[in-house]
Amino acid sequence: MKVVAHPDSQGEENRRAGGRRKNRLVWVALGSILILYVFSALRTKPTASFGILQDDGLYFSSAKALAEGQGYILPEFPGRLPSMKYPKLYSLLLAGVWKLDPNFPGNLKLAIGLTLAFGCGFLVFAFLMLREWPGMADWGALVVAGFCVLNGEFLQLSASVMSDVPFCALALGSAWLAMRSLRRGGQGGLAVLGAGLLVGFSVGFKSLGLAVAAGIGVSFLLQRRDRLLGWVCGCAVSPGMLVVWAGVWALLH
Repeated sequence: MKVVAHPDSQGEENRRAGGRRKNRLVWVALGSILILYVFSALRTKPTASFGILQDDGLYFSSAKALAEGQGYILPEFPGRLPSMKYPKLYSLLLAGVWKLDPNFPGNLKLAIGLTLAFGCGFLVFAFLMLREWPGMADWGALVVAGFCVLNGEFLQLSASVMSDVPFCALALGSAWLAMRSLRRGGQGGLAVLGAGLLVGFSVGFKSLGLAVAAGIGVSFLLQRRDRLLGWVCGCAVSPGMLVVWAGVWALLH
């Protein structure tokens, strides 16, 4: 006996198959944008331009001092002058680069690779956030992400030893996760934890992360999500205190 599929069920299956094909195309397009981004950033010859921005030299020299056990200082100054211009977390990551490869300038490639990895994270978070905006959808979000790859300043910062692009990735990621947790209410536990951790780490990269944390906190308060806000604050305290306490200690001593 031959069983004939119901037209409605067959149509639903076709729609699901079409949706899966569309999702694959979207993610393939996003992957292509990421490859183009890395290729375009490396074409700027980043190792040859190291030191032009000056602050990249401060980051990398302080990271070298951390890797050698000298503390978070400015080694180019006499004595042991504490490095107070930037939070410590990015230099700690760069200290790991010095540990893996202490040969300068060869280790610049590894440091720039770290920045590019954060840049890819920024583009992914930008796509994920924009696709949920009213009237934007997947292909509109991809177009905007593609325009980021064409921005010369973004490419220059992506191919440098600077904290701007890593901070943007963490800040945007925390905002996207906070937005998802607000939409899901009590069902967004993992999103809440992720938002708290990322916003805490963003404070460790730039003090501007405090403004990001305040914006997320106000958003939760306006929607009366006090319990979720408590979880965000709890997750943000540990990485945030790593930076805040180091700054307070340096000021007191």
